[in-house]
Amino acid sequence: MIYFSKRISGEGWISFESDPYLSKTKRRIYEKCLPCLENFLQQLEEGKSEIDLGPAYECWKLTLIFNNLEQCLDFLNVFSDSYPDEEVMGKFGTGSPEKPTKVVVFHIDDRKALKGLVKKVREALKRIGLVSSLKITRGCSNPYEYLFGPSKRWRKTLTPLYPERIPEVIRRIRKMIYFSS
Repeated sequence: MIYFSKRISGEGWISFESDPYLSKTKRRIYEKCLPCLENFLQQLEEGKSEIDLGPAYECWKLTLIFNNLEQCLDFLNVFSDSYPDEEVMGKFGTGSPEKPTKVVVFHIDDRKALKGLVKKVREALKRIGLVSSLKITRGCSNPYEYLFGPSKRWRKTLTPLYPERIPEVIRRIRKMIYFSS
């Protein structure tokens, strides 16, 4: 069963999880996401030429792109009905309100679990006849992919592919962590 957050984040995301209290999501934010971003920010501010991705390297995202929020909800409801015992967590909506599409993002910490989830996601999409492009990435695309390029090419330690973007990435991460620039 999938449960939804009662709040929409400032960026436009709604969290979902198998736990009605969204306890894994909350724990993940403070125990994994925040320390990961803080470590990334520190390395950038120190001017390191090689960045250790840390937990971002083993943090998987399965993203589905839909036309609107209704399709996101339709998919999540069918997935939940089809796989009521599947433990999942993620978010849906958008981090960019100007984009015409909306997404469902599953957060996964285990590559084996990712493969099983991909199969179930495809089956759920077939059941409702929705078409969605499926994207598998590591870490948070904003800011990691923005600085390092597609995650398929990543190694545990990387040199920024777009070093000219570092000041902007630092501002973005500060805003994400501290809600300021």
